[in-house]
Amino acid sequence: MGGATRAASVSLLALLIAGLAACGGEEESVPKLAAIPTRTPVPVTATPEVTPMAANVRVISLKDNIDAFLTASETASALDRIDLFNRYVIQLAPECFSGEFYPGVQPLEMLGFNLTSIPMEGWREATDSFPEEDLTASVMETLEIAMQRLPVERAIVVCLAPMPPFGPPEDVENSGVAVQVLGGDRLIITCSAGSICLERAGWEVVYAYSVAYQMSLAGLTAFETPLLAYIIYAGRAEDFVRQMMPDATFRWDDALTPKQEIDVWARMQAYLDTTYQDYPGYRNVDRFIYGQPGSDRYPRWGGLYIGSRIVRAYRERHPDISAADLAALSPEDVLAASGYSPG
Repeated sequence: MGGATRAASVSLLALLIAGLAACGGEEESVPKLAAIPTRTPVPVTATPEVTPMAANVRVISLKDNIDAFLTASETASALDRIDLFNRYVIQLAPECFSGEFYPGVQPLEMLGFNLTSIPMEGWREATDSFPEEDLTASVMETLEIAMQRLPVERAIVVCLAPMPPFGPPEDVENSGVAVQVLGGDRLIITCSAGSICLERAGWEVVYAYSVAYQMSLAGLTAFETPLLAYIIYAGRAEDFVRQMMPDATFRWDDALTPKQEIDVWARMQAYLDTTYQDYPGYRNVDRFIYGQPGSDRYPRWGGLYIGSRIVRAYRERHPDISAADLAALSPEDVLAASGYSPG
């Protein structure tokens, strides 16, 4: 893959994995938080705070590191932010910006946003209101339960980071919280709305953990994972959340009409094996999974809705299958045994 194509794919994949790990419902308004005056930079230690949880869960908070970066940025140029972020954040927590699903990807590519144009005031507000202790407790509680059902042998690293709200309004929908899957043993949780993030943090973490577990079993990178696998991963992750939290809601609930479902599924057939490293077909991975606002050809959340329907159809035929056994099946086997019929 060429450099430009790879960079574009990384940006799309960052959104994809964050989207797969985002299980919010209707868009909610986020209150404006009071800005905090300029302050003296907080000293940054060689290693960010590490909180031991269950024997195989480690939580790393980046709040103090990002606070120091923001303070240093107040008197620096926009271009200097890249070096400052590297100094105060990336170098002190490299495990939070790399993972087996993105081999060779640079940390700033992993973030998926432009440090020179990001809203710094919003970032300061999000950092000062970051619910570090409560978010840590939520991660501990939900992961301990999830890992009993999908057990892993290696330690899971979960990084917590305040981030400003950014992106079009239709993409900022999960009460300000999102989880990105970096590897089978690594998640990064971002929060841009203070304590409001806690409303959906549990759902988001469980969903992301399921996606990470499935991708680790498959042994493929994010670039090698085909469209069919992505929608089945999403459907199984949704099913896993609902098994633990029956009141969970998702952005793609009722996303398609029966006619749209038939049409989208028919057109997806030619791209089910397409991956992000396939050129130029990789564009269709995003289009089918997320859709495009106002598009009849690519309705919003179409692929995620269909993945949910496939897994629901499978579970109706196999109601007693465990989460671990379901996760171990190949996407092709899930589809074949589901009896799924669109519409």
